[in-house]
Amino acid sequence: GRKVEKELTQLIESHIAAENSKLEAEQKRREQRADFKQMRSALQTLVESCGKKGDPRDHSASLSKIDSAAESEDYLVAISSLKRLSNKLAKDIKYFDDCNKQLSELKLQIKGAGKCIDTSDFGEEFKKADKLLGEWKMKKSSDLMVALSDDIESQIKHASPEFEIKIPVIEAGKWTQASLTITNIGNVHLHQIVFSMTGGGLQAAGLEDLKVSRIMAGKSSELEEISLMSSAPGKIPVIIGINGKHWKHYSDGKMQEFQTKKKVWVEISDGPIRQKPVTKVSKPASKAVTGHRSEVPEWNKPKGLKGDDATLLEF
Repeated sequence: GRKVEKELTQLIESHIAAENSKLEAEQKRREQRADFKQMRSALQTLVESCGKKGDPRDHSASLSKIDSAAESEDYLVAISSLKRLSNKLAKDIKYFDDCNKQLSELKLQIKGAGKCIDTSDFGEEFKKADKLLGEWKMKKSSDLMVALSDDIESQIKHASPEFEIKIPVIEAGKWTQASLTITNIGNVHLHQIVFSMTGGGLQAAGLEDLKVSRIMAGKSSELEEISLMSSAPGKIPVIIGINGKHWKHYSDGKMQEFQTKKKVWVEISDGPIRQKPVTKVSKPASKAVTGHRSEVPEWNKPKGLKGDDATLLEF
């Protein structure tokens, strides 16, 4: 009887343990199901967030595999896959936001650099970086932005004033009204520019009074109202000096002064200079307009009237 009682007790305990095990397994499945639902909802939010930010990738296949595993109550696989995808999307979103911030900072850098140098060449590279970011190719976009930013700083660092001067042919022994063309062939914008001319026996009047407030990189400025004279014909060298200022860096609060010189050969003619004819077009004189009507053309009096008609004509 004791043996039967012992076996019965073991059987009961085994049954209770099995039931408890089932209950624990069911409880665990309920907890996993609840965790999965919560995590699946968070994953869906991440997917939608990626879509709002322009993510062109299709995540439906990955989501379908995760949901299929959950329906089979294989929550270990479902949750594991879900965590991997969630972590990846969260990192992608952060990377995208960081690159977007990087793009905004680069835009401000280009705008600031425009204070110092010509930035027109940077536009295409900026558009490429923006396009790559729109395609969610963050690594390529970021690398391109870093290279462009370094290029901007390098160009600013090495930019220096350079100019080209054209002086027209003048007549020997006679003051000639001339127009000097100054072209800024460097990459840096020039400000508060004054000029001087020395050497070669060339006299200049009016040059010292001319000042140019600014010549942008790649642009030209004509210095008019200058008189030049040289006694002998031929080609003579003159030294043009330019003093001015430029921004060394867009973060600076004060411009840097510069002085530079350039040798220019001037052709002196031994005879009169042929000028390009100028055709003047005169506008026809407009008729006077009174406050209420236009001017009436002159009246031609009729001729050959006699008698009362002639008297009426006199009135």
